[in-house]
Amino acid sequence: MRTSFFLLSLALLLGRGAAWAADGAPVVGPGATKEDVINAYGWPAGQSKLGPKEILSYPQGEVTIENGRVQRVDFSPDKPWPAPRPRPGPASPTSVKKAEAPLDFWLVHFEDAQRDAAARHARILALFIGSDWSPPSRQFQDEVAFNTDFIREFTGDFVFLRLDYPTRAPQPADLHEQNTRLREKYNVTTYPSLLVLSPAGTAVATIDLTKAQPGETYRDRVIAAVREVRDLLVAHPPAPDPAPAAAAATPKADGASTTAGERPVDVGEASVSKAAPLIIGAVAGGLVLVAFGWWLLWRMKAPRENEQVSMAERISAAASGVPSVADLQAWPLEKLRAVVAALAEADGYEVTARGGGGDGDLALQRPGEEKPRVIVACFAGSAGIASAKRIRELFGTLTLEAIPTGWFVAPMGFAADARQFAREHQIELIDADQMTGQMSAVPPIVLQKVLMRERA
Repeated sequence: MRTSFFLLSLALLLGRGAAWAADGAPVVGPGATKEDVINAYGWPAGQSKLGPKEILSYPQGEVTIENGRVQRVDFSPDKPWPAPRPRPGPASPTSVKKAEAPLDFWLVHFEDAQRDAAARHARILALFIGSDWSPPSRQFQDEVAFNTDFIREFTGDFVFLRLDYPTRAPQPADLHEQNTRLREKYNVTTYPSLLVLSPAGTAVATIDLTKAQPGETYRDRVIAAVREVRDLLVAHPPAPDPAPAAAAATPKADGASTTAGERPVDVGEASVSKAAPLIIGAVAGGLVLVAFGWWLLWRMKAPRENEQVSMAERISAAASGVPSVADLQAWPLEKLRAVVAALAEADGYEVTARGGGGDGDLALQRPGEEKPRVIVACFAGSAGIASAKRIRELFGTLTLEAIPTGWFVAPMGFAADARQFAREHQIELIDADQMTGQMSAVPPIVLQKVLMRERA
């Protein structure tokens, strides 16, 4: 009787959810609820459901839930534990239709945005609006804030923060107090206003929504305005949070104070002199990257005069049927996409072709799953080395569609900033050397079928 009571107590304890391991990592046992999982690990990067079974995807692995209870936790011990993702903010009452904006990516709590920005090494895009009284604010929400073009373009660079100032709609007291304090801190007097903030909360730039920008629609012009500031700041990554001693307020000439750390950048027409050093630095940095890219491209294409390949190695390579690195780099995009699709099918994935570009080229999912678990973007060798901009576009699509994993295939390789961004956002990069390694592991008879594919 006592043994049965002990076992029952243990099962109830496991069912209550999260415990903590000795190294500080959260542990959720079988029998825990989905709410226990989210409380321990944060909001999942992706979710899929089939009947009573549900899978929550995280950077470190997957949690399988069946009939509302955890059945299995498959986490890799080799992957770091990122900061938990906050729950999505509540949808605004004036947001666009669900068909146009299936998810709300705007946070409403400043501290949540700061934590997310610090974990992602990103900046905060703070939107100040009056949702129930300001017509320009309503236009921004209806046409821009929840639009997939806007989200996909900037979610890789910014954490979205929406600060609302309604006059009729009720608002929780803590949000009202927070928003009032931030409005005073950043001296916001017009709505909508868009500010770029560092993870520490320093105002880095103000986006001028009244400045003439190219574009046929209001949304196009807003995207152009945000892109202009983003591109100006891209050569200047967010400064780390200052140490406590360095973060003390320092007096300014006019008696105000500011926090040490990332310095603001004014991009208005009246402050060209302030932005000029940054523009010159960005241009110089771009020229250096272009020169380095051309040098790397020449090195990869140049013949290796001092490299000797034995006859045995040549015979082995020819017999295996694996294309050379140079072959892969010469493939057109259609061929590259088709071979990647065939390799994924050989690994048991179901493959669906996508539109290409920022949407990705292929979607991969396991049989029985309701939604993809991987989006693959392909970049032909003729296009050169893949830049961070391309990786950010893929990350934007992953975030928008709540897909946990992204693969980017570029036979010519990747720029240094692209590799850095991919490491920080769990995107797998595959160049020609890695592709040949994957094809070497495929049985020869399967490899022949893979290489015969011409179109995905």
